[in-house]
Amino acid sequence: MNYFIKIFFSIILYCTFVFPQSKNLTNISNKGFFLNFLFFNDSTTYITVHFPANYLIFNKVADTYIANYSLELIFQNFKKEQILSLSKENVLHLENENYQTRNDFFVNLFFNSYNLKNAQFCKIILSQNNSSLSEIDYKITPSKFLVGKLSDSLFILSNLGNLIPFSANSYDLLLDATFFSDSLTLQQGNKLITFNNLPIIYLYNQINEKNKSLIIQTNQQSNNRYYLIKNFNQLFFEGVVNIKDQKNNSTNINVFWYNKPLSLKNISFAIEKLSLLFNKDDIDKLIKSDSIKYSFFQAWKKYDNDTNTSFNPMLEEFYRRVDFSIKNFSTLSVKDGSETDMGKIYILYGPPTNKERILLTNKKTIEIWKYNNIKKSFTFEDNSGLGNFKLVTK
Repeated sequence: MNYFIKIFFSIILYCTFVFPQSKNLTNISNKGFFLNFLFFNDSTTYITVHFPANYLIFNKVADTYIANYSLELIFQNFKKEQILSLSKENVLHLENENYQTRNDFFVNLFFNSYNLKNAQFCKIILSQNNSSLSEIDYKITPSKFLVGKLSDSLFILSNLGNLIPFSANSYDLLLDATFFSDSLTLQQGNKLITFNNLPIIYLYNQINEKNKSLIIQTNQQSNNRYYLIKNFNQLFFEGVVNIKDQKNNSTNINVFWYNKPLSLKNISFAIEKLSLLFNKDDIDKLIKSDSIKYSFFQAWKKYDNDTNTSFNPMLEEFYRRVDFSIKNFSTLSVKDGSETDMGKIYILYGPPTNKERILLTNKKTIEIWKYNNIKKSFTFEDNSGLGNFKLVTK
């Protein structure tokens, strides 16, 4: 791909664009449920549950989509004996815009109890119309940090439990000061960052149920002390980050890309698609690197308008387009739509400003894509009637 194609691609992508506590216990299911278990010194436990709205079955009433559902949390001790059951029945109303993007729209529920000190396991049962939609078992494992966003006197918890969201939005990290010292080393692959004399945050046990936030106390001493690392997720790529202090206290934190493009979930497949933008030598160098995943993200930095952050919206947009092309341009003869001429043009330039399809004789079809922003048009021709469009002019 020549230099001008790369410049066009960069331009188009650019244009398209909490609690004082003795323990914080969190876990996550690969089925899309995200939980926070927050245990306070007074034995109060606060639990937040988040899951995508697309788990539910909606009925359309007028211009609103409605789902009646219930969620039950069953807590067990180490012998798997039930300690307590908490449940809520809710009605969720979604307007059309939120309904169409319900995979990204989280349902947030909030529970509290005084009787979960010995809880080791949690079973989550999501039901609707007396039928179970999902049933998931968790082992509650200790965590030494909180993930969220610090703003004024609030620390708003992340929807992804103890995972750091890999996204364009910034998230902060609070590290338990009773476990860590204030001098830390953070490492991911070949990237190493050190912090000294980190600022301390003090937390109150005042809970805002509406936004699942914690009250921050900064003018009094408290046992609920946390070291603050601002914009943590902008420092690292997707993957595991190891945190270690001077006393060799250590923990791993996962930077997690929720709703990552499907074509990015297989790194080898993702690298194959780079031939549209990268030369062969760069791709070969990437494949031979000691840390392919880290090198992959690093290689994409040349197409990033903001090199101070790790999340790269251009990379995300590229692979969203790959996903779209696979889904919409595959044919009987080409199973991977991103390898078709239409797929490749779509990946490089995105959706056209206008599309025109002309049906001719002998099953011949012509489709013209026009891009006003770059003053270019592409003509595709299908001579078979089977959707096998070939690029004929550009």
